[in-house]
Amino acid sequence: MKRIISYFTLLIMIMSVLAFSSFASGDKTGKVMDEFLSENGRTLCVSDRGDCENYPENTVEGILSAYEQGADIVLCNVSVTKDSVPVLLDSDNASQMFSKDIGDISAVSYADIADIKLRLAHGGGARDITDKTVDTLSDALKKTQNTVLMLDVNENDLDTVYETVKQSGRTDSVIFYAGHIKSDTLETFISSKSEKPLVMTYFKGNVIFSAVSYVKSSLEAGADGVCLATKNPYGVVFGETVMSKFTSGARAMAMLSRPEICGKIRRDNATWFSDLISRGYNMILTNEPKALKEYIKQTDEAKKKLETTYADLCENYTLPEYKASSYRDYKKAYADAKAKAESVLSDNSPALSDIISAQSELRYAYNNIQNDADLLKNGTAGVTITVPRIITAILVITGVTAGEIFIAKHTKKKGAKPVNKSK
Repeated sequence: MKRIISYFTLLIMIMSVLAFSSFASGDKTGKVMDEFLSENGRTLCVSDRGDCENYPENTVEGILSAYEQGADIVLCNVSVTKDSVPVLLDSDNASQMFSKDIGDISAVSYADIADIKLRLAHGGGARDITDKTVDTLSDALKKTQNTVLMLDVNENDLDTVYETVKQSGRTDSVIFYAGHIKSDTLETFISSKSEKPLVMTYFKGNVIFSAVSYVKSSLEAGADGVCLATKNPYGVVFGETVMSKFTSGARAMAMLSRPEICGKIRRDNATWFSDLISRGYNMILTNEPKALKEYIKQTDEAKKKLETTYADLCENYTLPEYKASSYRDYKKAYADAKAKAESVLSDNSPALSDIISAQSELRYAYNNIQNDADLLKNGTAGVTITVPRIITAILVITGVTAGEIFIAKHTKKKGAKPVNKSK
């Protein structure tokens, strides 16, 4: 009897752990979606087609692995077969992924490809053939219940894919990546659905008018964000004019996992995470979710440190009042540093480099004022070396020296003895 009770107790414990694990994962999904829809949401890490280092792209296993590595969202390609079955597959890369050529996905049935093995990573003849076969979207949605997916769908397949997502009950945790869709088509797609789909669109180019116009019209049509791309490292999509159009919580995504359309020079690492976030991007498509998640963690820690510094040096600090030639400059530098810190702290998606800069400038400005006030007690406050003051000092010294030389020569002439010409 005791053994039966022990087994029963153990079973309850196991079920509790599993239930808690499921709740925690589901809770993470809810938090990610809250951040995605927030007007001041944090930076989100988007894995590009899952963990492609250890699994074929666009597979359930790769999705779950990327999620475990820290991805908030996983972007997957979806194609639709001839018999209207959505599958996780990039139609443009199908011939590289399958162990045999199958032609156009839209021209074959699901049964034709169901048992074909997939190649590792992004495929290609040099890649190993795995035991993995293509996943249907329906199965994938069931097996990834506690993840947020972004589905890269051809415009013509949006309705079919939407119905599959709706039937699975996942419209609140799936984002449709609709590509370079026209605003009127997008508006029709969104307005025709009983449950509003979440949508990201895509713009590639380097003409400022086109970029601004597309972002504006796309967001007005109901898109939740836009992914921007260009080959130009200094392209308009990295500038303030385009980024200023992302208002009211609209998401701006960049593709660091695909450097050829992210300014070419940018790479999938912390340096460029910071570069893009400082420009206003708040979603990064990456092949390095673990590295981006660590960067986001460091950013959160640095922000907390800045909050403490701001409280100590601004909220709980009273500026000393004293008269010194340097005080006006120091006071202005302190006000500027304080304003910068406030701007960074009010941003829920700041770049790590901006936080570190704000922290350094605020502490430097504070130290200058405090040191100057302390020196006042010794009668030496206000002595600030600046370029204008150096020039003034040189001119004064030069003038004094010239005057002394002139006086010396003039005095010498007056006191000189007359020459005796008789000799």
